[in-house]
Amino acid sequence: MLTGVIAPLARLTVDLVAAPLRRANRLHAGGAARAARWPDAESLQGVDEAGHAHERSRQLATAAQEHTNRQQDGLVLVTAAYTGLRAGELWALRKEDLVLAPTEDARVLVRRTLSTANGKLEFRPTTKTDRPRTVSLPAFLTRQLATHVRQLQPADLVFASLGGGGGRKAGERTPVRHELWMQRVFKPAVKAALPTKPDLRFHDLRHTCASLLIANGASIMLVSQRLGHASTRMTLDRYSWMYPSEEAAMAVALNAVWEAAPAPAPADLEARRTRRAN
Repeated sequence: MLTGVIAPLARLTVDLVAAPLRRANRLHAGGAARAARWPDAESLQGVDEAGHAHERSRQLATAAQEHTNRQQDGLVLVTAAYTGLRAGELWALRKEDLVLAPTEDARVLVRRTLSTANGKLEFRPTTKTDRPRTVSLPAFLTRQLATHVRQLQPADLVFASLGGGGGRKAGERTPVRHELWMQRVFKPAVKAALPTKPDLRFHDLRHTCASLLIANGASIMLVSQRLGHASTRMTLDRYSWMYPSEEAAMAVALNAVWEAAPAPAPADLEARRTRRAN
């Protein structure tokens, strides 16, 4: 029989411990199956290798910039790794989409994406509503972007193709064709900086972002919002296996409940024996 002190504690345990245990089971049940289902999620890092993810993305950005001698080509990769924006969303950014406040309010307003349809480039909204997705910017990236766009007009593309040819004026800023950029910039940079990752994709930088967020305590909801997923279910399916297990913490919590409950006094035990004997 539970004593009058232990019984309320047991009920409290059900309320405070059972729910986190169920969440832990949801996150980690079938983790290996999820990893097999989404093998690309491990392309750059695991959650315990967030430092490596940062180092590798920085090496990739440096290699891209050195390959083309254009600061933009390194900056777009750093921006991808630390915002989680998709390639089309990055290529569609205009200066007016950047709120480069010198405070923690710096952010990107993701309004549109750039894609190719029948060989032609076209801009289209990222959502069916007029509300942009808001992605906060770390201070170091805010400074780099502010320097990069200083001479641009509000409607100018942040990341653009430059140069003459094809009927364009020299220095004219035009939309980037992602497929060409991948062949001319990204793949040579991967070969130079990460030769053991020949199959690395631009999209894998979103996984870098997710890994960095999770390693720094971000919730599934925050990761989902930053990456622009349609639902948290999609985020859970892809990244739940990255979260550290809560099983050990729950065992500690259960032990604390037990240790906090006072043991019955010897007199109480003797009284029980006497009642049973009678």
